[in-house]
Amino acid sequence: MNEGTFLFGSLAPGRGFVFALAGVLAVCLALRVLIHRRHETGFVAVTRPLERWLLTAFLLALVLLSAFQIVYRNVFGSGFVWIDPFLRSLVLWLTFLGAFAATAQGRHIGIDIVGRLLPETPRKALFRLLSALAGAVCVALANGAYEYLSLEKEFEADAFLGLATWHVQSILLLGFVLLAYRFFVGAVLGVRPEDEEGRFGEPAPTPGEAIPSGEVRGAAR
Repeated sequence: MNEGTFLFGSLAPGRGFVFALAGVLAVCLALRVLIHRRHETGFVAVTRPLERWLLTAFLLALVLLSAFQIVYRNVFGSGFVWIDPFLRSLVLWLTFLGAFAATAQGRHIGIDIVGRLLPETPRKALFRLLSALAGAVCVALANGAYEYLSLEKEFEADAFLGLATWHVQSILLLGFVLLAYRFFVGAVLGVRPEDEEGRFGEPAPTPGEAIPSGEVRGAAR
């Protein structure tokens, strides 16, 4: 592979990319820690609605375009060529964005047998360790995605509407980088999603704050 075909200039996949990504993540984590110390759940209160609106927009586009393509084919016997590959790409983007949102709320798939049996302090230490390991795995997967996208850029294949395939599939790299960031946030801050937020995605009540009776009954269910 020639140096000009890499996504970021001469930055080749492997050790160089991993070190560069580690530096970017370190800066982002430092900023996140600073925001967390000053505003507690304020950062989450801003970013969480943005994630929800983005997921809603993607899902709505997926449903509406799918329905339009089906109706158009049944009525007129044809359809738009670009819609099918666009929908496939949209599913890929939705998958990673959904995983990003699920990880933020601690709703990703996980086996938490040991953690439930440990006291509070060892359980938090285990959470930090597992979050760090998961982040390291995501960094390795991001490196693989970077190598794959660099190959796609070299072939210069078109996906739809003149967009290159590597542009459409860039969520592979972006998704693993975002997941790595989320896991490393948990490892550094040691704050589990259920501690930073309420169970249903709202900011957790501060100590001594009264909880409405309706919410208590809802949580009990």
